[in-house]
Parts: sequence; structure tokens; C-alpha cells
Amino acid sequence: MTISDTPSKETKLGNDSATEFSFSFRINKAADLTVLLTVDDAAPVTLTEGTGATNYSLQPTSTFPGTGTVTYPASGGVPMPVGTNLTLLRQVSIDQETDLLNQGAWNPSQVEDALDYSAMISQQQQEVLDRTVRVPATVASGVDYTAPAPSAGRVLAVWNETATALEIGPTAADIASAQPSAATAVAAADQANAALAAISALSPCAYVLNRTSLKAVSTSDFTNSYLLEAGREGRFAFKTGDYSAQIAADPQELSYIKADDTEASAGAWVRVVDSGQVSRPTFAGQLQYVSETQLRLQGVRGNEHSVPDGSGGWIAVDISTAPTVDTTGLSASTFHYAYLRNNGSAPIELSTTGPTWNEGFEVKTGEPDHLLIGYVHTNSSTEFEDSPTHRYVRSYFNREPLELENAFTAIRSVSGGIGWQEMNAEIRCRFIAAPGDLVLGFTSAYTFNNGTGFTYSGVGLDGNANVSPAAGVPSFSGGGSAVTAPGVFKFDTAAEHFLTYAGKATIAPGSFGATDSGGTSEFGRLSAMIIPAAI
Repeated sequence: MTISDTPSKETKLGNDSATEFSFSFRINKAADLTVLLTVDDAAPVTLTEGTGATNYSLQPTSTFPGTGTVTYPASGGVPMPVGTNLTLLRQVSIDQETDLLNQGAWNPSQVEDALDYSAMISQQQQEVLDRTVRVPATVASGVDYTAPAPSAGRVLAVWNETATALEIGPTAADIASAQPSAATAVAAADQANAALAAISALSPCAYVLNRTSLKAVSTSDFTNSYLLEAGREGRFAFKTGDYSAQIAADPQELSYIKADDTEASAGAWVRVVDSGQVSRPTFAGQLQYVSETQLRLQGVRGNEHSVPDGSGGWIAVDISTAPTVDTTGLSASTFHYAYLRNNGSAPIELSTTGPTWNEGFEVKTGEPDHLLIGYVHTNSSTEFEDSPTHRYVRSYFNREPLELENAFTAIRSVSGGIGWQEMNAEIRCRFIAAPGDLVLGFTSAYTFNNGTGFTYSGVGLDGNANVSPAAGVPSFSGGGSAVTAPGVFKFDTAAEHFLTYAGKATIAPGSFGATDSGGTSEFGRLSAMIIPAAI
């Protein structure tokens, strides 16, 4: 028999149906075959020959030495699914059992069997060699590939400085500690490349280290500059015109810088925002209720709140003094939008003109330098109000959850057979819904039905047209029970709304807030939580 250059290993893929897998390499006996099962990315498991659901069986094509077929599972079980595979591998023992006697009879088959066995060992070892890490044949001689002795917690090996030998590598802790430094280096490289790209785009250009140097640049010699000051890097162009107001409103010199050789009324250095460049304004303020006649923009995440300059740039406004606005000129029972503008004397404006989107932010329609900061609804006395029954002041930025609560002052009843009804207007909880708000409402009361039907309770939005849950929460037929009905509402636009206690009865009358079986009188209550979207 001859041994061809046939691989001594074959892989069989599972397909949810096949159970018989033939192999084309020859083996001398059943013990020479190794069968490995691999499931997904798990480590392979060596199977044993047998008759069970976790065993394989082997049927030779004719007689050994020869090829054969593996059946897996041997009996019972299920076919291998997709993602599972069998590895069939010939592994013979490394020995030489052929004994040729001196002057004995010549037996060619005995010699051929010995040569075949030797070829099988060579193929077996070559299969292992093919899976080892090797260097190219072009590598010069004289390199020591001996791995260093094992050391706990360290990388296996690294090349020495001359790349002629392997040595023990760093620890996992060393690698982890180097990662922040590597990230910082990458970020610094990115910033340097961005600066170089911007600089290369300017010609002629003055490159200055700080704002003092920028102010001193001759505007007759240069109209373009690049500021290298840390945290304020960027391009500035000298533009003619009256920039007195912009310079006065930008004391931190983020976007407008006065030139030493030019009056502010004649020109200024103006930050240039290149196409694709993203500015990162800061919004630290929260619109807050102060009193019936006053609101304020209070810093809650710092004291810098950016406003747009109306031409694509941003101006930093210092709100450490908490700018305020009063009710002057407002109308009663009216929804207003609150805007922050670049105006030192009256930075907050309340208007009935709604916002529009501009460069990813909401600004007053027609006035892009007015940034939307909140919503306000005046009450019937033209006053501001913020209480558990009236949440009429909402901030656009830095929103927080708000509670609502109200209660009946007497037992309320609902007629039967006419659908949902608002129990009584006194229990309404009024609020401003901001876009993205989720409002969870709860009603609670002891309910009683005088007939044999059911009494239902729910949370009504803006009356009884929209009730949650739609089916209501029922009391017992012909009796009383404590009922809690949860309601959930989602809002996509800014507007004023109210929640109310809604009820219905299949047979009249149904009473809410009646005396319970223990003799305790508990009037109906409505409570809610406004969960804002993160802004």
C-alpha cells in the first residue's frame, strides 16, 4: 500500500440533518482516529467511540487499513446544528514495531507496512507543524527563538532591542496604565493635525500665542489670524463694521476681540467657523420660579450659558447674577416662550412667538440670536405659578422631575351609562408639557356602586376625551373597593395641559371618596409625576 499526500485531518460541518461523515484518509485501526466536537467558539471536546447519544460509531469502508465513516450521534440525540462541527484526525502512536530478522524470509508487505506507518507519523507531525507560529525563511540566522521562563501576570514574550532573542513582556497592569497616556497622545496628535490643517489653509496669516498678541496684530498687514491659546484655538478674521455691541456682550472674548489699532465701531477680530467644525456651547442655566411676578435663569451646572450670535457663532453669557424677568406686558392665561438673548440690560424675553430649529438648537422664529430656554403659562391673574396643582414654569435646559397633586373636598358621584366623565374640575392638576415629557398619573379613592354594575376610575388628560388606562380600573359589582388607577401620557410638543379624575358607572350612581367599610372617610386624590427628557 502507498500513502499519498492526503491530509490526515478533515472537518465536517453540522447542518441540522446529517449524521454520517465519511473520511478519505486511511487508518490502521479504530484507535488511530480522534474525533473532536466544536460548538460555536467553545473549546473542542474529544468524543469517545460508543453507542450513546454523546458517542460516535465507526464503520470502515471494508477492512483496516482503510477509510471509513463516522456516525454522530451514534444513537439517539439530534443531528449537529449549524455552527457545530466535527474534526476527524488520524493520530498514531510514535513507535516502530516492525522487526526484520537477519537472513529471514523476504516479506515485501511487512516492509511496506512499516514505511506506510512511518509516512503516517510524518503526516501527523506535519499537520501539527502547519499550525505552529513560524518566522519567514528569509530571516537571517543567529536568532534565538527560545521562549523565556513563565512569569505570572506577564505577556508571553517580546523581542529584545536587537530583535535577536525573546524576553519576558510587561504585566497586564503596565499595559492598562499605558492606555490613558496613549489615548491622550492620540487626542493631542488629532488636535495638532487639525491646527496644522487650519494654518495651512490661511495665507497670509498671523499665528499668535494668546489674545493679547492677537489684539496687537496690525490689521493693515493681516486680515487672517490663527489663535493658538489653549482652549480657544481657532481662526479669526478681521471684519470691518460696527462690532461695539458684540464685543461688549462677549466679555470672555470667545467670538469677538477688539483690535488695538481699530475702534470697535469700525471693525473687530471675529472667530471663523469652518465647514464641518462643530462648536461646543455650554448651557448651565435652569429657568426657575421666584415669585408670582418674577422668574430667573439660575446656574445649576456652572455659570456660563451660551447664546447664538445670529450668524453661526456663539457668545458666552455669565449668569452668576441670575438674570430675571417679570410679568410686565404679559397677558393672562397665556402660553409664553422664554428666550435668552445677547442683551445685558434685559437678557430674558417672554414671547408668544414660537421657536424654530437652527443649527441643532431652538431659537425664536425670525430672531436667531434668541435661544429658547423655557416655557411659561400665566394664570388668570397674569401671574407666574409653580405649585403641586399648577406647574406653569418649565425649563428647557437641565430639566428635573416635577410632582403634581390635588384632592377632592367632598364625595363625588358619576351617572351611569354615558361613558367617561370628569368627576369635578376642582381636582385638576395643570402643567406645561415639554417635548419628550412622560407624565405618570395616579387616582386613588374608595369607590362604591349603588347598583349591581361596576364603577370605573382612570386618569383623564384635558377632560375625559383621553383616559388612561382606556378600560379603566373597576370596583366590585354592587359594593365598594379601594381603587388606584395609573395613567401614562407621552408628549411631543410644548403646550399647557391638565390631568383630572375620570370615572364611569355601568349602573348609576357610582360614588368616589365614599366612607369605606372601616368607617374612614377618604376623599378622592389625583397625583402625578412629570418625567422629563434629558436636555
